[in-house]
Amino acid sequence: MITLSVEEQTRTNNEIASNVSETNVETQEIASSISEIAHVTKDMAKNSSEAALGVKDVSKNIQSVNIAANEASKSSQQVNISAKDLAKVAEELQFLTQRFKVKE
Repeated sequence: MITLSVEEQTRTNNEIASNVSETNVETQEIASSISEIAHVTKDMAKNSSEAALGVKDVSKNIQSVNIAANEASKSSQQVNISAKDLAKVAEELQFLTQRFKVKE
Protein backbone atom coordinates (compact mmCIF):
# COMPACT_ATOMS: atom_id res chain seq x y z
CA MET A 1 0.00 0.00 0.00
CA ILE A 2 2.88 2.39 0.72
CA THR A 3 4.38 1.48 -2.64
CA LEU A 4 1.15 2.27 -4.37
CA SER A 5 1.02 5.63 -2.62
CA VAL A 6 4.54 6.46 -3.75
CA GLU A 7 3.69 5.43 -7.30
CA GLU A 8 0.53 7.53 -7.22
CA GLN A 9 2.45 10.44 -5.79
CA THR A 10 5.10 10.09 -8.51
CA ARG A 11 2.45 9.95 -11.21
CA THR A 12 0.71 12.99 -9.73
CA ASN A 13 3.99 14.87 -9.52
CA ASN A 14 4.72 14.02 -13.17
CA GLU A 15 1.28 15.25 -14.19
CA ILE A 16 1.82 18.47 -12.26
CA ALA A 17 5.23 18.95 -13.90
CA SER A 18 3.67 18.31 -17.31
CA ASN A 19 0.89 20.81 -16.59
CA VAL A 20 3.42 23.39 -15.41
CA SER A 21 5.46 22.83 -18.58
CA GLU A 22 2.36 23.25 -20.78
CA THR A 23 1.41 26.37 -18.82
CA ASN A 24 4.92 27.77 -19.38
CA VAL A 25 4.63 27.17 -23.13
CA GLU A 26 1.20 28.81 -23.23
CA THR A 27 2.49 31.73 -21.17
CA GLN A 28 5.39 32.21 -23.59
CA GLU A 29 2.95 32.14 -26.53
CA ILE A 30 0.76 34.73 -24.80
CA ALA A 31 3.83 36.90 -24.08
CA SER A 32 4.89 36.59 -27.71
CA SER A 33 1.40 37.59 -28.88
CA ILE A 34 1.38 40.56 -26.53
CA SER A 35 4.77 41.61 -27.89
CA GLU A 36 3.45 41.40 -31.46
CA ILE A 37 0.36 43.40 -30.50
CA ALA A 38 2.57 46.03 -28.87
CA HIS A 39 4.70 46.23 -32.03
CA VAL A 40 1.63 46.59 -34.25
CA THR A 41 0.18 49.20 -31.91
CA LYS A 42 3.47 51.13 -32.02
CA ASP A 43 3.43 51.01 -35.83
CA MET A 44 -0.17 52.19 -35.87
CA ALA A 45 0.69 55.08 -33.57
CA LYS A 46 3.62 56.02 -35.80
CA ASN A 47 1.45 55.84 -38.93
CA SER A 48 -1.26 57.91 -37.23
CA SER A 49 1.32 60.50 -36.27
CA GLU A 50 2.65 60.64 -39.82
CA ALA A 51 -0.89 60.90 -41.17
CA ALA A 52 -1.60 63.73 -38.76
CA LEU A 53 1.47 65.56 -40.01
CA GLY A 54 0.31 65.02 -43.58
CA VAL A 55 -3.14 66.38 -42.76
CA LYS A 56 -1.50 69.36 -41.07
CA ASP A 57 0.59 70.03 -44.20
CA VAL A 58 -2.49 69.75 -46.43
CA SER A 59 -4.36 72.12 -44.13
CA LYS A 60 -1.51 74.65 -44.33
CA ASN A 61 -1.46 74.34 -48.12
CA ILE A 62 -5.22 74.87 -48.31
CA GLN A 63 -4.86 77.89 -46.06
CA SER A 64 -2.13 79.27 -48.38
CA VAL A 65 -4.35 78.70 -51.42
CA ASN A 66 -7.21 80.44 -49.63
CA ILE A 67 -4.98 83.43 -48.85
CA ALA A 68 -3.79 83.57 -52.46
CA ALA A 69 -7.38 83.34 -53.73
CA ASN A 70 -8.41 86.22 -51.44
CA GLU A 71 -5.48 88.31 -52.67
CA ALA A 72 -6.37 87.51 -56.28
CA SER A 73 -9.96 88.53 -55.57
CA LYS A 74 -8.80 91.83 -54.07
CA SER A 75 -6.53 92.43 -57.08
CA SER A 76 -9.40 91.63 -59.42
CA GLN A 77 -11.61 94.13 -57.61
CA GLN A 78 -8.88 96.76 -57.88
CA VAL A 79 -8.49 96.05 -61.62
CA ASN A 80 -12.27 96.40 -62.01
CA ILE A 81 -12.23 99.76 -60.20
CA SER A 82 -9.29 100.93 -62.33
CA ALA A 83 -11.08 99.82 -65.52
CA LYS A 84 -14.18 101.79 -64.54
CA ASP A 85 -12.05 104.84 -63.79
CA LEU A 86 -10.29 104.47 -67.14
CA ALA A 87 -13.65 104.17 -68.91
CA LYS A 88 -14.78 107.43 -67.29
CA VAL A 89 -11.59 109.17 -68.38
CA ALA A 90 -12.06 107.81 -71.91
CA GLU A 91 -15.64 109.16 -72.00
CA GLU A 92 -14.46 112.57 -70.82
CA LEU A 93 -11.67 112.59 -73.38
CA GLN A 94 -14.08 111.63 -76.14
CA PHE A 95 -16.46 114.40 -75.05
CA LEU A 96 -13.63 116.92 -75.04
CA THR A 97 -12.24 115.84 -78.42
CA GLN A 98 -15.68 116.13 -80.02
CA ARG A 99 -15.61 119.84 -79.25
CA PHE A 100 -12.66 120.33 -81.55
CA LYS A 101 -12.97 120.37 -85.29
CA VAL A 102 -10.10 119.71 -87.59
CA LYS A 103 -9.75 122.10 -90.51
CA GLU A 104 -8.61 120.72 -93.75
